[in-house]
Amino acid sequence: MIENANQPLIAVHVCKGCGAAIERCAVNPDNTITGLVKCPHCGHEGDLNIEIQSKSTKRPPAKAATSN
Repeated sequence: MIENANQPLIAVHVCKGCGAAIERCAVNPDNTITGLVKCPHCGHEGDLNIEIQSKSTKRPPAKAATSN
């Protein structure tokens, strides 16, 4: 279902470590060649994970560490 058809869509890399969304234009071009992207927020390096989102899309909070 389309939430708001008038919102412009953007391509973002979503970090699999912390869930941070980084606009595709901010990803280093060398990373698109290698396919590995280092997250500027948490430092996790992982596969390029592109999603198409509206600028107002909110991400779920990052996984919280649980102590037992």
